[in-house]
Amino acid sequence: MVVAVRKAALLGVFAVCFVILCGVSPLRAADDYSGAWEIDHLFDTIIAHIEQDGNSLNGVLTVTGPFGKKDVYHFTGKCEAGRIEASHYSGHVFRGALQVSGEISGVLTTRTGLHLQITAKRLGEAQKLALGPAIVH
Repeated sequence: MVVAVRKAALLGVFAVCFVILCGVSPLRAADDYSGAWEIDHLFDTIIAHIEQDGNSLNGVLTVTGPFGKKDVYHFTGKCEAGRIEASHYSGHVFRGALQVSGEISGVLTTRTGLHLQITAKRLGEAQKLALGPAIVH
């Protein structure tokens, strides 16, 4: 009995040390989706600015076409356990996940049923400043 308890304790200590040495936390920290994200799709540049409050998301998506035409979409959504779901009132829905690389990847389903594979990359501070005050809040 004493030997079994010691083995269990040593195994527990080993597991904790392994986790610390590998730099992996056994508890998942809350994912942060807030900020500006860029999506390149065909000839369009798409910037999404997301605000997060707990598991709730809301944001503005600006699509700039190759000739400078801009379309703006407001969206709402939720996030939980690395998964994200957001939608526009017209019926467009995005479902995806935060990747290890820090990107968000998923599928945008349009109101007409078209499925588009999307990958969004978080913008750095210098990139946000270059976009102007409309994106930087």
